[in-house]
Amino acid sequence: MYLAFIVVAAAAVLVYSFMLKPPQEITGILWERSGGFAGLDETLTIGSDGSVALSSRFLGEAEFTLAEAEWEELGALIEDSGFMEFDAAYGAKAGVADHFSYSLTVEMDSTSKQVQWVDEWASEGDLPEGLEEIGERILDIIQGTGTGGVEGVVSDDSGNPLPGYSVSIIRGSAGFPEIAAITGTDGHYSIGGVPPGVFTLGVRGETGELLAEDTVFVRGGETSSLDFSVRGEILYDQSGGVGLFEEGIHIIATDGDPTAPGVMEGFEVRNDFWAMLRDASTLTPSTEDYVSVLISRGDHPTGGFQIRVEPFAWQESHPVVFRFEVTFTDPGEGVMVTGALTNPVALIPVGRLDPGLYIARVHIDRFIMTYDDAGNPVYDQVETLVEEVWETEFEVS
Repeated sequence: MYLAFIVVAAAAVLVYSFMLKPPQEITGILWERSGGFAGLDETLTIGSDGSVALSSRFLGEAEFTLAEAEWEELGALIEDSGFMEFDAAYGAKAGVADHFSYSLTVEMDSTSKQVQWVDEWASEGDLPEGLEEIGERILDIIQGTGTGGVEGVVSDDSGNPLPGYSVSIIRGSAGFPEIAAITGTDGHYSIGGVPPGVFTLGVRGETGELLAEDTVFVRGGETSSLDFSVRGEILYDQSGGVGLFEEGIHIIATDGDPTAPGVMEGFEVRNDFWAMLRDASTLTPSTEDYVSVLISRGDHPTGGFQIRVEPFAWQESHPVVFRFEVTFTDPGEGVMVTGALTNPVALIPVGRLDPGLYIARVHIDRFIMTYDDAGNPVYDQVETLVEEVWETEFEVS
């Protein structure tokens, strides 16, 4: 009778342990890889919800979420390997170099386990079965399998899609397809065949000017998303501003980006577009206005007068300064030009601005253009004792 009671009690304990008491679950994983000839340094953190944070010297920073099946597969692999019973460290043989060192910390509900090891070929002893497989699975999580891709939408500051813009990879941590995707009518682009890594994509307009760039992490077998909000290209015109704009800086406030594709086509007469901008000139735009800066050289009796603007710099100061590097070129003596009246202008889109005081500052270099005996253009800079600078102050409210 007494023996039977003991058996029943023991059975009850087993039932509680294996049926009523829930098994411990993995609540977090920290994986680190370092060393090698290139000095690799990577950290991967996985939360209980499958959220992943990657920090890599070569792949950069990235965040993504594992599919439920991936997370369960990794957890089962760790549990089935007997990871929690492994030794704490498996060191390298004497005299070996250029190997990778690994560290894996697994957090359970009530305990944690860290194991450190090196590449199998460099290990002083045999690695436990399953440890390398865990490491390979984590590398698959970082890189994915096969190639991936990038897709997104290019739009203006107002959220309107921009068709006809080119998007391409301009640099990356691995070789990449040297192709440019052209945005469709909905502003969408897609680039495939991209290997795992971190890549910087650039957006260019019709003239090839780089309008925006951003960085994205690509995993094999997946398509990453990267949207762009860009300003339009600098818009130049030789005669549109004749009789409309005096020499100097003009602040333009419109509903949207006036340089966006199709805006000018909405005017039957080209000069009506520039007249609209003249009427939109103000020194007190609102936060709802799309602000552009127009630089005019004023009316000239002939052609041959040029203006060229480098991409502007935004100086975080008080007040905020928009700095423009501008080149003015005049025709030299004997250069044939048209007799048409011209007013060279450059329209630079800026965007919607926060309330505050702003300064548009233009730094000017002047050149005289002539031709040598072979008919090639020659540009001689006009030397001045003091730099020529134009400046206009405006306030957004």
